[in-house]
Amino acid sequence: MIECHCVKCGHKLDAILFSPSKLFVKCPICSTLHLIKLSDAELSIKVKKLTQTSISSTKT
Repeated sequence: MIECHCVKCGHKLDAILFSPSKLFVKCPICSTLHLIKLSDAELSIKVKKLTQTSISSTKT
């Protein structure tokens, strides 16, 4: 999951991969739906960071 914030209320959101270049997010507080489009480069960087975070958290 990728960290982002709701544009309506500012609540921290967990973004779920919807397609290779998009994230579909629903705010649990105000129920606003967000569709975030990422370039290939941005998605690659975010997925790489997410993978590294997951690996480091399983090592500890």
